[in-house]
Amino acid sequence: MLLSTRNTLIATLFISPAVLAAPSNSQTWYAGIDAGSGHYSRAGETDAEVSNDRWAVGAHLGYQFNQYVSGEVGYQYLGKASATYADGIISGRFQQLTMAARFEYPMGDYIPFVKLGGSAWDGNSQGLRVGDDTGFSPLAGVGLRYQFDPEFSTQLEYQYTDTLGKESIGYADHHLISIGFSWYFDSQF
Repeated sequence: MLLSTRNTLIATLFISPAVLAAPSNSQTWYAGIDAGSGHYSRAGETDAEVSNDRWAVGAHLGYQFNQYVSGEVGYQYLGKASATYADGIISGRFQQLTMAARFEYPMGDYIPFVKLGGSAWDGNSQGLRVGDDTGFSPLAGVGLRYQFDPEFSTQLEYQYTDTLGKESIGYADHHLISIGFSWYFDSQF
């Protein structure tokens, strides 16, 4: 039931931009790359020595429906976390495909935004827990984009992914602060 509710919510988030976005002359495709610092929270117990801050990298492709709404898909490698317990070590890594609706409010060249969507993740663990698993998790983000010119922008973003992993391989929430660059194809902004 919970999975069905999540799927309905995510489907609504992806359909909403297409339905809500009025046609305009500012429709365009964009692509870019991101890099930043990720943090796995709830990744270890209080009696464990935890290494959970990792570099993360990604790429994204989006479609700007108008100056306020876009849809975006991306790939992110979130890095590896580990925890040392009295009876051994567990380490794991995650990567995810993301899909999100992005809502922007242009204020000149500065454009704050909110992002809502989900991720299809893949993770594995070694050590005390050994295994591979996949799943789906909601994500949200906020950020600020700066439009250098009609074809190029940069952004600073915070993204939160809820509960990567399962009991079989371990799980954690993921926090990501990243800097990204995007190129707009045939942009009319």
